[in-house]
Amino acid sequence: MVGVGRVTSTSRENGGSITVEIETDEDIDVMLTEVINAVDRVPNFPTGMELLVVAKQENIRETFDYFVSGENVDLATLKQIARQMEYDLRAMDRLSQIEIEGCPEEEIEIAVGENNLLAYNLTFAEVAEAVSRANILTTGGSIKTEAEDFLIRADNRSYYGKELNNLVVKFQPDGTLVTLRDVATIRDRFSETPNASYINGRVAVSVNISTTNNEDLMAAAEKVRQYVKEFNEKNDTIEIIVEHDRSITLSQRTDLDRNFEVDALVDFTSQIQLEKYVNSADANNVSLLQAEKNIIISDYHYKASKVVFLLSIGLTGSYGWNEGNFPVTSFATSITTTGVFGGVSLRWDLFDGGRGITTTKNAKIQYDNQQLAKEQIKKEVTRDIFNARGNYQNRLEVLDLQTKNISTAKNNFERSSEQYKLGQITSVELRQAQANLLNAQTSKNLDKYDAKLAELELLQLTGQLLNIEF
Repeated sequence: MVGVGRVTSTSRENGGSITVEIETDEDIDVMLTEVINAVDRVPNFPTGMELLVVAKQENIRETFDYFVSGENVDLATLKQIARQMEYDLRAMDRLSQIEIEGCPEEEIEIAVGENNLLAYNLTFAEVAEAVSRANILTTGGSIKTEAEDFLIRADNRSYYGKELNNLVVKFQPDGTLVTLRDVATIRDRFSETPNASYINGRVAVSVNISTTNNEDLMAAAEKVRQYVKEFNEKNDTIEIIVEHDRSITLSQRTDLDRNFEVDALVDFTSQIQLEKYVNSADANNVSLLQAEKNIIISDYHYKASKVVFLLSIGLTGSYGWNEGNFPVTSFATSITTTGVFGGVSLRWDLFDGGRGITTTKNAKIQYDNQQLAKEQIKKEVTRDIFNARGNYQNRLEVLDLQTKNISTAKNNFERSSEQYKLGQITSVELRQAQANLLNAQTSKNLDKYDAKLAELELLQLTGQLLNIEF
């Protein structure tokens, strides 16, 4: 075939594909028609083979994805609604790539009963043959005229179970008809493929819209957004939940006509104030404050452990009142008694197995350890402050040198500009001087931020980081 560059075929179980690559200058639509005509000229295909699909491959861009879901709405209803959405969207201009996902494929189940087969003297093969004869989808060749070609196709396939109810399976000798529903139970159902989508805990169906190179992504997304808005306003039980809208990302990437400003101003703390902070570091450093608190806590533990050497005093007390009434014949008609009781007890543990002394000594050791830890931390903080202060001074000196370097680079660029105007240097040398100036300015900004970071490290060690304004 003229215009075809290469043909590649791939075979796999229960299917295959053929890729036709055309030459650069050929019209893809014209070549598509030529390939379709070539396929239609094939006299026959294997029995039972699905209808061939011939289409051109185009670059597809994901544009818009959304879920269709509803409270207490079954999957079959959701898929039917999603399919109607597909028809509505395809009716719009330049919207052709629409797919429904997130649900298993639909199929027609024909459950043939053995008793029914025996009753009508049928076999399973005869029922299958009757269904196969009644569902035909094949090509019948083509008719060519001077103006155009007509393709002949036989399309008699049923897509819903109710369409097969009255399918004639057998003619009885008495003239009665045996239909498929007489011997089988027919119903529409989903395949057993575990494919399902859920959103917000509810079953859902996903609708994915894509665009080709000939379709405007922004315009397509706007049409879909308007459709989603109108659908949600009209429906209460079913809603569309947008998952992705790629036009938003594209709009953000293309909207670059903005003015950005960078504030490169950095303020440094005065040397006099830093000197005060360094001198008061012992009273404000966080590590030293924590060590001081640990010493106080250890002192409390030590004092509490010495309680075992003290006397324990216990006080007890009670009060009683009693009244009795007797008959008239008794010697005494009534009697009342009152009483008060009190006691004091002292306890001193002389023999506790040495537990008290051991606890006290351990608490004293812990207290001494905290004292030593504080001294160690104090030395470490002094060392760290000294190093941080030296690093900060070095950074400031480097910043000062970079400031002078900018002045030199600027003078060099101005001199190079004058030399270029006079024709003494080339444009490459001028651009090199300009690049040197830009690099010097960039280096100064980097060194300025490094100096500020060194200052913040010093302020952190002195315990003043949260006490200054940035």
